[in-house]
Amino acid sequence: MAYRLTKFNVPPEYEAIDNAVEGIWSLHPILVIHCGVYRRCSCVHLDKLAYNNHFRKKDFAGKYLPDARANLQNNPTKKTALFCKLNVHRIVQVVSEKRMKLAKVSKDIGNYLCGYIYLKSLDYDRSRTLFVHVPPVGKPFPVEKLSDVVLKIIEECLRQVVDGVEKEDKGF
Repeated sequence: MAYRLTKFNVPPEYEAIDNAVEGIWSLHPILVIHCGVYRRCSCVHLDKLAYNNHFRKKDFAGKYLPDARANLQNNPTKKTALFCKLNVHRIVQVVSEKRMKLAKVSKDIGNYLCGYIYLKSLDYDRSRTLFVHVPPVGKPFPVEKLSDVVLKIIEECLRQVVDGVEKEDKGF
């Protein structure tokens, strides 16, 4: 089966993220994968959850979130975290190689714009949303290897969403 991949560049601003996430989900995608660069990681991080607290930093437009919390439309505002329902541990197994650690599960997306966009998408659909933090291009592995890892992540996510096999990740 063929799928169309659509890439969006989202400005690092709370309001722009709100608008982008709403726009993305209005297209009724099969899968949404957000991606960001994390300069201190030595492999790809698959983020398992996003927290709804401590958004205390101003965005690139100089704006803050009221009460340092996201306004969620589909989940109670008292929830402090939303969990991805994809089996992220299985995804890491699929992309792993014996001689090199290529990916790992992360439970710390942070409390800034990456965490914010992930939380907003998880609010729409936790079973079809993932955030992937990648290391800088060329560090620690070549761009071709990074591209291969990201492609395998997309393929496994699609398999889980479409087939529903081993979808729910019971591990924390």
